[in-house]
Amino acid sequence: MGRYRRYLIGLAIAVVLLGAYGAAGFLAVPYYARRGLQDFVRQHYGRAVAIGEIRFNPFTLALDVSRFSLPDDDGQPLLSFNRLHVGLRLASLWRLAPSFGEIILQQPYVRAVIRADGALNLADLGKGFPSAPAKPQPKSEPMRLFIQRLAVISGTAAFEDQDRTRPFHAEFKPIAFELRDFSTTARTGNGYTLNAASPEGERLIWSGTLRLEPVSSHGVFEIADLQARTLWRYLRESLSFEMASGVIAIKGDYDLASESGLLGLKLNVHNILVTKLGLKPNGAAENCIDLGRIEIADTRLDMSRHSVDIAKVQVSGGDVKAWMSEQGRLNLLDLVAAPAAQRTAPAQAGAPTAAAAPAVATSPASTGASTPAWKVSVPDIAIAGVKVSAEDRQIKPAATLVLDPLNVHV
Repeated sequence: MGRYRRYLIGLAIAVVLLGAYGAAGFLAVPYYARRGLQDFVRQHYGRAVAIGEIRFNPFTLALDVSRFSLPDDDGQPLLSFNRLHVGLRLASLWRLAPSFGEIILQQPYVRAVIRADGALNLADLGKGFPSAPAKPQPKSEPMRLFIQRLAVISGTAAFEDQDRTRPFHAEFKPIAFELRDFSTTARTGNGYTLNAASPEGERLIWSGTLRLEPVSSHGVFEIADLQARTLWRYLRESLSFEMASGVIAIKGDYDLASESGLLGLKLNVHNILVTKLGLKPNGAAENCIDLGRIEIADTRLDMSRHSVDIAKVQVSGGDVKAWMSEQGRLNLLDLVAAPAAQRTAPAQAGAPTAAAAPAVATSPASTGASTPAWKVSVPDIAIAGVKVSAEDRQIKPAATLVLDPLNVHV
């Protein structure tokens, strides 16, 4: 009986320890995780975070968090998600580093806002963390980290720019992102894919590889069905013309690498295609330029060499309406006039007016800057099948001239 009693006592101790471990995992971890997160947000951000359920399984090392929401300073959601699932693997023990089987984020939402004072709201997230040291720290090995699969499902990203005369708003959904076999040891594939769309049907497809030591990335990207008016709505305050119509498609690849401590980017845009582009001066009733097709082939951008090489630009089909008004002004000049925001900007006190002080073009040599000038090469430009209609309305009846078709090859 004595021998069996020792076995029973040992079994009882094991059961008690296992029960205590299970209770700590199932009950204590969710309680202290919720309390710690709420206290952290309240202390550093002065806001109240909303959290649904927190569940942790100490035997499978799985963590689930539901209905999380962090508000912005205006009360609207800054960050939120419907569900976060994190699966930690036992391989963390012999790898001596966090090793995750999967991290799945469902229906995340992020709202990026440039406030009226020019500050970015997402910068608030840095308040809870120590600032970067003033002196450079000695280089150390990156933290060992392994992630077999990281996935973002049905995400939404909203962007607002309130630092403008006309606030700009855009939203992208659904966003899907997947990263597989990632590690900071550069011994795995580190492949990722990103898909995003807008309510207007604009799409971004991006895939490639990512390494942290040294920093490098290679991938391909595609932007499809980008509406020209989307770009115009954001840039309208710095443009004197309106993009009334047009669809843009872009395909390319890139190489990002750290060389001698500097980050270098080589961008190869294989094709840029713009179809049915319509341009008119701001406030005009009709387009003065309609272009059927603009194709830009093989654009190579090298940030380290400050060079842009474009193999070919071709414009096919279109209609250009030009006229000299009764006041003697060419309507096409309104497309390149200074934007209204710049024309109405008050002159600084004591500053000479544009009429009194001629503009002086500056160069790196004249300003003392050491940054090399950019070099742009476009050796092949072609215009085919464009119709040009011109009128001189200073005389009665108006003199007209029509060139159809106009073909130019430079």
